[in-house]
Amino acid sequence: MLFMFLLLSLFIQAQKRSISGYISDDHTGEALINATIINVKTNQGVLSNNYGFFSITTTSSDSLILNCSYVGYQPYRVGIKAQGDTIIFAKLKKGVTIEEVVVSSNYGSNYLSIPVTGIVEMEAALVEKLPTLLGEADLARMLQLMPGIQSGKEGTGGLYVRGGTNDQNLILLDGMPIYNANHIGGFISIFNPSSINYLKMYKAGFPARYGGRLSSILEVRMKDGNMNEMKRGYSIGTISGNFYFEGPIKKDTSSFIIAGRRTLFDLFTSAFNYLDTNGESNGGYSLWDLNAKYNKKLNGTSRVFLSYYSGRDKFFGSSNDTGTMDGETFKSSFSHRNSWGNTMASLRLNKLYSSKTFANYTVGFTNYLNKTVTKNKIKSDKNFSGEGYTKNQSAITTLVLSADIESVANNFHSFNMGVQSNLNIFSPSSNKSTTSLNEEILYDSLWGAEAIVLPEVSLYFSDQIQLTPKISFDLGLRWVNYFIEKELFPVIEPRITANYNINKLTALKFSYSRMSQFVHLVSTSDQAESSDFWFPSTSDISPEMSNQITLGGFWQFKGRNDFQLSCDLYYKTFDNLIELRDGASFIGSAINWEQQLIRGGKGYAIGGEFLLEKKRGRTTGWLAYTISKNMRKFTEINKNDWYPFRYDRRHELSLVVTHDFNKRINLSANWVYMSGEAVTLPQYKYLINVQQLDGVLFDTYSQAHFYNGKNKFRTPAYHRLDFSFNIKKEFSNRIRTWSIGLYNAYNSANPYYVYFSKDKQGAVKLYSYTLLPIMPSISYSVKF
Repeated sequence: MLFMFLLLSLFIQAQKRSISGYISDDHTGEALINATIINVKTNQGVLSNNYGFFSITTTSSDSLILNCSYVGYQPYRVGIKAQGDTIIFAKLKKGVTIEEVVVSSNYGSNYLSIPVTGIVEMEAALVEKLPTLLGEADLARMLQLMPGIQSGKEGTGGLYVRGGTNDQNLILLDGMPIYNANHIGGFISIFNPSSINYLKMYKAGFPARYGGRLSSILEVRMKDGNMNEMKRGYSIGTISGNFYFEGPIKKDTSSFIIAGRRTLFDLFTSAFNYLDTNGESNGGYSLWDLNAKYNKKLNGTSRVFLSYYSGRDKFFGSSNDTGTMDGETFKSSFSHRNSWGNTMASLRLNKLYSSKTFANYTVGFTNYLNKTVTKNKIKSDKNFSGEGYTKNQSAITTLVLSADIESVANNFHSFNMGVQSNLNIFSPSSNKSTTSLNEEILYDSLWGAEAIVLPEVSLYFSDQIQLTPKISFDLGLRWVNYFIEKELFPVIEPRITANYNINKLTALKFSYSRMSQFVHLVSTSDQAESSDFWFPSTSDISPEMSNQITLGGFWQFKGRNDFQLSCDLYYKTFDNLIELRDGASFIGSAINWEQQLIRGGKGYAIGGEFLLEKKRGRTTGWLAYTISKNMRKFTEINKNDWYPFRYDRRHELSLVVTHDFNKRINLSANWVYMSGEAVTLPQYKYLINVQQLDGVLFDTYSQAHFYNGKNKFRTPAYHRLDFSFNIKKEFSNRIRTWSIGLYNAYNSANPYYVYFSKDKQGAVKLYSYTLLPIMPSISYSVKF
């Protein structure tokens, strides 16, 4: 079928004239993603793809002019002579960047005439201006300031999109899925801004080429590396330090980039702890990331990319002790280590078969590993020894092979088609325990779930149709095939988006998406130590499904093109949801992991999102507001009645303002408000268990709690104000930047969790624990 579509598109192409090419940064050679290319004569426009490629057709054989533009860059005009198909390479120069901020949300002006809904886009440069937590610039945290995207717990980098959970986001780093995108339990994302070029999130209107998750697609692109000159830089902040090094291997032909990041505080705390205890104990927490990328232009029509990422968190502790008993001296030692992280590598080939047909081929792998090891040793001076060893491990590995083709047929049709094949290998829980005495093994056991292999093959096709100058559609279909326990589970996923231009400043948009998810997560990653367990659908665990309808509008203010307003109204349903049973754990448990799950849940989310942006001038920013309702229903929970999801927050409001005093100094602030989250608390308690012994009554004051439903209680509302002040200074081809930040400026006591406790008079009261009070930060960076 795919081959037939390709032949058909190639046949139609032969009837039209096509101008295609690549849009890139004149200085670095980086591809400019979603640049606008317009035929000045017909006002027909297209956007460049993830590799800077575009193709535009015309029926005219006359000369024409193309206008290429990108936010923060000077417009580029090129004249095309009256001839056949043409390929151009447009290199745009940066303009006066103080006049623009590189953020586009929901649609942006580029999307006025294109059938898309629920899109958020950001360039990594934006994160350098906005307030941070402890001086750590974080792209994922910036997304939380957009409508419809919640953070979950205080200070964490979780992404809860339109009623979904954190595992219902497909996170792609240079096309490879990432299974854990956070460090330190979610306080920092794995995306080092020094190595990231661009990110885009789909909350609705998912293109047919994406699948496998219910709630969002987050596409993150690493920098390709400067094609023209060597560049390097480093920064030191409150938590970590990072560096990057990039440049050409052969100018304008091949380049590379290497970027790394590591925590610094653990080096000092660990050393201090070791010295303070005379080497008897040690402990700490550390994280690191390493990004690397190489790319080369093979010729005018082909280019190859090799990407790599690896990152780890590590929580560790150890102690040594010496004691005597009955004249015998004992020496004991204890060590504990919990480490988790991702490793990813991909090889991609871009091929331009003609001025109308672009292809990308990808092969790669990604792995997530969570491992905990505990060791105990004891030895005496009288030849007595004992040793204990425990290891708990969970892992998932995915091998990826895909081919994606973009083909422009004429002014009215452009096709996307492809095939994707994933081989998922799960090890939800693997446990080992050993005990020995005087070097004799007393206990040696290995238990847990066997490795599960889940093959997956997907075909997709979409047709973007320009029906009239004002009406356009994107009609797509994704056919997913999962092989579960040697049985085939096919799923058909239709995708529809539509756009109606009322006038040059106003557009209405609509989308429908059906999504399926065959991989699932149970997690306690909001704690200090991570325990993420990925597992597949089986013959007993059905895949999760969602259906979402979105109706949107976009308005650009007349005479004030620096202001724009967008809104989305959405309704989303969930089926076959999964929850972990209360008290259940995959760590060290001998119980089958499938028996620890509650399945067959339902849910729905309904809401409205509103975004007002000011995109140009010295003062820029946005105001985002979301009103929503997010409900769940399980047969075994809450007596099969509907209840609010944990992160069901009725109201969310974000105000972000950035002001550039000049090219050297800028000030930014953001204020966030969220309704309280839903939690389960007892309504009242009572005493039970009166016992009788030898005819005498004894009251045992065991307490029992009465719960009147799940998630009936609301914590207090969350709100905070953050500031960031940045000063840049250039000297000797170097740019130095001091960044001073203030998180939670008015010290709002936002609840991290709530609990019952007695006051000084013995009365039981409800208290809240605040995790992050007012927190200043400072960081210093140098680029040269």
